[in-house]
Amino acid sequence: MQAPVKYSSLSAPDQWWIRQLQQLGFGRISFIVQGGSAHPAAGYRVVRTVKLRAGGEDVRPMPQVLRADFILRNEQLVLLENLRVIPDGTRVTVKVAVGLPTNAFEVEQEHQAA
Repeated sequence: MQAPVKYSSLSAPDQWWIRQLQQLGFGRISFIVQGGSAHPAAGYRVVRTVKLRAGGEDVRPMPQVLRADFILRNEQLVLLENLRVIPDGTRVTVKVAVGLPTNAFEVEQEHQAA
């Protein structure tokens, strides 16, 4: 069994990335991969999914957002592991539900005409 991985043990780009997912809650986030991590300096796009309900949107942050440190969930670890093998400059779009990545993500690669 693998030892738990804490948020504080992540690199700064990975910490940034995990916080973006948590703050988004529901939707998608698209970013460029550089060095096996999300590269915020290259810009990123967020599409927030708003659930319609009486009384307006539920805007409470995920509970982990309020914590300085916490143990990462398996969904977060699997995504970070998968980002490590994606070539630099590749755009990735991740769907997010309840502040966690879903079980699939899109990898967008540009090809120049010959």
